Amino acid sequence: MTHFAGGQDAAPLDGRCKGYSPDEAAALFDALGNDGRAFYAISELTLDVLFPLVYGAWLVICIWLVWGRPWRLVLAGVVVITCAADLVENALIAYMALIYNGTLQPMMLAANVATLLKWGLLAVAGLGLGLVLKYVVRK
Repeated sequence: MTHFAGGQDAAPLDGRCKGYSPDEAAALFDALGNDGRAFYAISELTLDVLFPLVYGAWLVICIWLVWGRPWRLVLAGVVVITCAADLVENALIAYMALIYNGTLQPMMLAANVATLLKWGLLAVAGLGLGLVLKYVVRK
């Protein structure tokens, strides 16, 4: 994406764990240009659809193996909601990249909420898994 942005920092919106403002999203889309936005949309609809399914399945399997009831169900549910937020985020970003016409869009806020939700819940699931692994290693 840096190539399309002419060497400028072009960090993907979905990788910004602290979120982003509509102005930052618009600045990224402006910097990318038409070809860069098309590239970004394609990656959001291919790799970024597959990745949440892979990391979600991996995390659920790990949680299922190390946690007992009822926590395994709670943490697995957190992972499922995280993956759903990630998929919604990716779809919104792809759509925005495809229809962007130089103006701010209200859905930029919705995509940002999905981004923040994804990163927050991923931290909760990772912390839950990490606590068990730390406990197991101590034993």
